[in-house]
Amino acid sequence: MHIMLIEDNDDHAFLMTHYLNRIDPTIRVTRLSDSELAAAQLTGMSDSFPDLLLVDLDMPHLDGADLIALIKRVDGIRRIPAIIVTSSNSRADRQRCLDANANSFVVKAATAQLFQDALTTLVSYWRHVHVAA
Repeated sequence: MHIMLIEDNDDHAFLMTHYLNRIDPTIRVTRLSDSELAAAQLTGMSDSFPDLLLVDLDMPHLDGADLIALIKRVDGIRRIPAIIVTSSNSRADRQRCLDANANSFVVKAATAQLFQDALTTLVSYWRHVHVAA
């Protein structure tokens, strides 16, 4: 499984990569810290697409919801599952992300174990349960 992590905070990116590798060491994580660079890279892809996008909501320049809205308008990449992972628990943020066609909205848990459990469930769903349209 190849996950593209789009996260500007180095500490959060380190923790998520660490947890994903604890869940399954065969998961390949590509991290991009700049949402505009991520948009350019994703829209320019013609093959070797990631299986899943984990996107931070609160990023400079182009926030996660805007990035996902852009991705979902581009043939070839619109079907890549795009998940917002954020510390925001705001209903307005959640609705804005879902309106942008995010596949899910995951709030970063208050404890390390709860966050790792959430990532485990997320990976399991997108790897084993979800059937792409």
